[in-house]
Amino acid sequence: MNVRMYTGVIHLVKYGDVHIIEIAMTKKEAEEFIDTMLKLWYPVIRDYSTNRYYIPLLNIVVKVIGDEKDEGEDKEGVQ
Repeated sequence: MNVRMYTGVIHLVKYGDVHIIEIAMTKKEAEEFIDTMLKLWYPVIRDYSTNRYYIPLLNIVVKVIGDEKDEGEDKEGVQ
């Protein structure tokens, strides 16, 4: 059995009467995590305006916090 561990900053957020787990991940990790959720047949809703994914059955929001491409450009510009 293959096990993949995803890392991210986790917050418990309250929206009205519902508690939702919000996980902040890099773009690459978020894409892998969402692909895994889709393979497990969990519905995923993407909000393009805030760059977040919502998995309603698990009450999880995945927030993309950075783009590795952007980070690389910043590092090259500084050097």
